[in-house]
Amino acid sequence: MKPDRAPSVAEIASMFNEVLQLHSDQHLIFSQLLDAITYCEQLGSAAWSITLLESGFRLNVGHVEAMTWRYTLLGSKELSDHHNTSLSDIRILLAGSDCLNMIDDSNEGGFIDELSYKSVGAPHWCYTGTFQISTAATPDPRRAVVAGQLARLRDNHHQFLELACTTSSGKPRQKSNFSQHHCASLYAYACSVVNGKPGPDESADVHSEAALLEAVRRSMADSAASRAVRLAAAASIPERYQTTSTAFRRNPDVIAEVLLRASGHCEACHQPAPFVRANDGMPYLEVHHTVPLSQGGTDMVANAVGLCPNCHRAAHYA
Repeated sequence: MKPDRAPSVAEIASMFNEVLQLHSDQHLIFSQLLDAITYCEQLGSAAWSITLLESGFRLNVGHVEAMTWRYTLLGSKELSDHHNTSLSDIRILLAGSDCLNMIDDSNEGGFIDELSYKSVGAPHWCYTGTFQISTAATPDPRRAVVAGQLARLRDNHHQFLELACTTSSGKPRQKSNFSQHHCASLYAYACSVVNGKPGPDESADVHSEAALLEAVRRSMADSAASRAVRLAAAASIPERYQTTSTAFRRNPDVIAEVLLRASGHCEACHQPAPFVRANDGMPYLEVHHTVPLSQGGTDMVANAVGLCPNCHRAAHYA
């Protein structure tokens, strides 16, 4: 994976898209990376750098690696199904002995080992989580297990970052020992994955409001334990996505006539508008088309009413 020269963001994207074909796999890994970097900067420390490796990357903080991600290609001889596959290994360093109680002893997904870096100056451990990298739309179930374990160990990882970011005199470190190997394009790519457009594998079933409400209904019908597992595995930083939509160019004269006709009172419940606009002091009402424009309704005064927010929502959902 590591080129002979500093790669561009496009080259980094090509490298990771070849290995991690599911955008959601990339989002899990890079969310962990950016969360650690953000915490270091909140501590007032600039002592972090990212090193691109032959089969992954490493986040260096101070004198040590705080996080490492690698992939391993397994051949057909190592697998019972006679197909090549890859494993994703993510390692984060931890502080606080309570980390040993954060995951069970089944070793499903990940495990914790004790470390002894002399430069750290306090007891610390290393969590390693492993899941199979998928090329299909459905990820390896162990990925959700690893994501949940990472979420539970987040505070312990932050405790380690505090140790790594602080000098022996108690001041924030301002330079990583590995800064000469920092890969700025990898950092830029990680930001684009977490904050940018999702890939085609990402579920689109909650991107519309109607579908989101249906997903909420399914979640409410599920058990609290199942929701807790999903919440633990969910990324703390929500993904952004881009949409292409069609809108109608509304007639401002129709809106003005309806608002003047309503005279500050909802035309459904007849109660006064709930508040006035801060910018112009006008009573806040929303103009609703009785027959929606998307269904062929006209943008005319006769097809519009001025509603308070509650009644407007009721007109769409009640």
